[in-house]
Amino acid sequence: MKLASWLLVAAPGAALIACFSGGTGPTPTELPCDVANALSTCQACHGAPPTESAPFTLQSYADLTQPSPQYPDQTVAQRVVARMQDPDFPMPPNPADHTPQSDIDTIQAWIDSGYAVPNGTATCTPPPAPDATDPFATDPVCTNGKYNTTFASVSMFPGEACVSCHVKNFGPKLAFAGTVYPTAHEPDDCKGALITGAQVVVTDSSQKTYTANVQGNGNFYMYGPGHIGGVTLVPPYTVRLTYQGRERDMTGLVTPPTDGDCNSCHTETGTNGAPGRILLP
Repeated sequence: MKLASWLLVAAPGAALIACFSGGTGPTPTELPCDVANALSTCQACHGAPPTESAPFTLQSYADLTQPSPQYPDQTVAQRVVARMQDPDFPMPPNPADHTPQSDIDTIQAWIDSGYAVPNGTATCTPPPAPDATDPFATDPVCTNGKYNTTFASVSMFPGEACVSCHVKNFGPKLAFAGTVYPTAHEPDDCKGALITGAQVVVTDSSQKTYTANVQGNGNFYMYGPGHIGGVTLVPPYTVRLTYQGRERDMTGLVTPPTDGDCNSCHTETGTNGAPGRILLP
């Protein structure tokens, strides 16, 4: 997706909040960032709204701490751990990669803590831009200090050109894909914005709209032709990124985008007119 810039649009009265709002207790949307990151693979289907026949979302504090509909003596979070460890019917389901033990341990530790929520200075809060009038006027940095350089489900190679990588390595065809970051000039393979609830909305020239949930590590994607549930985009497109009542829209384009390989333009420094990374609004 070749963009010149992204315009930030805030809904009337929308608060510019990050992962945690502080206060005396969790709001329905708060979730510790390490837990959200551990659930990022699950959220590919258990997003908002759920896809691929997933029966519910796994994105918020309320989602994870409510009683399980099938096992009311356990919370949904407890059932998530149980399914991740189930040798016969694991989640994610076969033949997908099984959940790393480190992610299972992270979720279990949160359960054991009594579903504790950090205070408002959680490390997942994106740092403010030095120049509030230009969010792209920032220094290069890997905000969360976490990298992924392995072929590990939706967590793979954040920041790199997803669509062309799948073609080169014979992966599932993607209609569009990319990575959302908290700051504008983050290096390849650095995990993106550790948030839940953000969505990338693409409308093609036939006026069909496709929505991809941004996973807990910043990656987003939509399968292309030949995959179950895959879509065929008719170029050119319009694109917007939504998060907590705010939007960042593609603006200033001489030619509307026709390429769904978002990170091919949204590199660390930006190419083809893009100012840098796809930036969280």
